[in-house]
Amino acid sequence: MNFQCNGKDYQLKEVESREEFLAAFPLLLALMQDQDPEEAARLSEDICYRSWNKSKEQGYLLHICRHEGEVIAVLGLQELYDPVSVEPYFRINNLIVAEKFRRQGLGSKLFDVMEKIVFERGGNMIILEVLGTNIKAKNFYDKLGYKYVCDRMWKTLVGNS
Repeated sequence: MNFQCNGKDYQLKEVESREEFLAAFPLLLALMQDQDPEEAARLSEDICYRSWNKSKEQGYLLHICRHEGEVIAVLGLQELYDPVSVEPYFRINNLIVAEKFRRQGLGSKLFDVMEKIVFERGGNMIILEVLGTNIKAKNFYDKLGYKYVCDRMWKTLVGNS
């Protein structure tokens, strides 16, 4: 899907090949380094590629955004179902825009495009997660109309990683 933002041309495309995944990998790794540097140090292209292949079976779609051939943003979208709802809902994750393309309206435009994709796929709700300490992201999502709903908790099982 081609789109424009501030007079520049961009292409948003679902990742379909190993080559496309590897083009997205540096940005995904940068995102992980921001969130969990210890975990990021354990990752490799092969490990992440295998995980991405498994995640596709669970409705996960990874998208890359290119400008003049360069991957400048990555965004994950997963279609989910709830047993007490007819329509699917979607989860956005793994969103990162390359540093030199930030604060130019691209993030907002990416959300516009992704919301169109969700609507076309029959979805009526999008959820996303943001680290509690990431105030910039929280403010950005709030500006886009996303509302804080709850905290999320998790537990890492020792010996199973």
